[in-house]
Amino acid sequence: MLRFSRLHSDSFLVYDDANNHIGELYRSKDDNYSKWRIVINESESGLKYTNLRDAKKSAEHIVMRSFEQDPYDVGC
Repeated sequence: MLRFSRLHSDSFLVYDDANNHIGELYRSKDDNYSKWRIVINESESGLKYTNLRDAKKSAEHIVMRSFEQDPYDVGC
């Protein structure tokens, strides 16, 4: 699970479970501060979100995709 710490009104820092800083959510001047952008592990996702909640959920999905799948997990 990720933690988000407000830096200021247009920026949040992203931390992982071990309290390591792994990224940032921010609103860019290029978008007139209306869209949220995501940077995880120094890589920008290229996606833009109007809603902060959607941007946070997307950041969690980006981090979860980086985990390797268990080869013995066959599902239900």
